[in-house]
Amino acid sequence: MHKCVHLLKAMTEPGPHHVSTLVKATGLNKATVIRILDVLTSEGYTVRGPDRAVRLGVEAFVLAASLASTARPFEGARPGLLRLAAESEDNALLSVRSGPDIVCMDQVQGTYPMRAGYLAPGRRLPLGAGSAGVAFLGAMPEQEADAVIDANAPRLLGMGRMELDDVRQQVRLARRQGYALVTNVVFEGTGGIAVPVRDADGRPVAVLSIAGLVSRLQAREAQLAAMLLREASVLRGSA
Repeated sequence: MHKCVHLLKAMTEPGPHHVSTLVKATGLNKATVIRILDVLTSEGYTVRGPDRAVRLGVEAFVLAASLASTARPFEGARPGLLRLAAESEDNALLSVRSGPDIVCMDQVQGTYPMRAGYLAPGRRLPLGAGSAGVAFLGAMPEQEADAVIDANAPRLLGMGRMELDDVRQQVRLARRQGYALVTNVVFEGTGGIAVPVRDADGRPVAVLSIAGLVSRLQAREAQLAAMLLREASVLRGSA
């Protein structure tokens, strides 16, 4: 069951997906991936196209439609994202935690001609990689955040642009200042600035962020942080 869920999570990433890419994304062996896909396809949760790509099927969209018919957290986030994208001219994003990952749930693109395009709805990164993950960890209790970093260590180090001490230092800084600015981690020359969204009890439940070129983020750090904190305060009421 865990392997099946792990595979479905990998398929929420922007595609296309093939058996080989799913093997790499999940760490499962090829035979296991094929066996799980056979079951999911027979039940309508995945389909295989003529190009041999694997896509989510009708049953997956039935689940999504069921979710859409219920009250959802952060359903009021879109106006804030639109404001952030319009004011900053860069991409504004809403992300949530999913186990050891931070997952982009929504994005509004800014008008600035050169944008950071590595994030899109469904894209996952390990908590600790990028501004959204660092901001979320910074809003967690220190001991709990350290445990997540330890668990994600192989994936974080595998990205090749960071050391665990750097991640811990970024999280401590985010905890002190209330936002995270992280650059040159996912792609050189780009980065993000992010703030946590908390529930009524002060626990982090989501992250608002702005992604763009490093030079643009650094030149407007205080301004962008203030914009994000404003929208996080608005969104907190619907968390």
